[in-house]
Amino acid sequence: MITHLDDGQPLAALPIEKIVAHVHRVCREYNHEIDESVANWSLGELLPECSWKALAWRRQRIGAAHSFLMFLNPFTRRPKVSLFQRRNVSDEEAIQWLLTDWWYTCGVTWYAHWLKVHAASESQPPPSF
Repeated sequence: MITHLDDGQPLAALPIEKIVAHVHRVCREYNHEIDESVANWSLGELLPECSWKALAWRRQRIGAAHSFLMFLNPFTRRPKVSLFQRRNVSDEEAIQWLLTDWWYTCGVTWYAHWLKVHAASESQPPPSF
């Protein structure tokens, strides 16, 4: 997990825009490989294999999409892609959209906020009871 920028600046002290730019820059070289693996995936199958670094970033995309869906559906154990109920979109299409288009437009920012909050909580001393 990213806790500092390459120059050593802690994420907790940075504006969100700088974290978003950093995430975009760091994962850029794996985007095509990840997008291709998602495009070649079908619901009920495993995602196609990719390089280990692309796999790590694909996991971050999946985690961001999952937490976003859990935010929208807070009282379920398994998040639903209910975001698309009014449109004629299959679950497979919705998941593919979340892992590609949503990631680029909103997901990176969602992930950057998570990184910032996590970095801030890591820098705090543990509570004393």
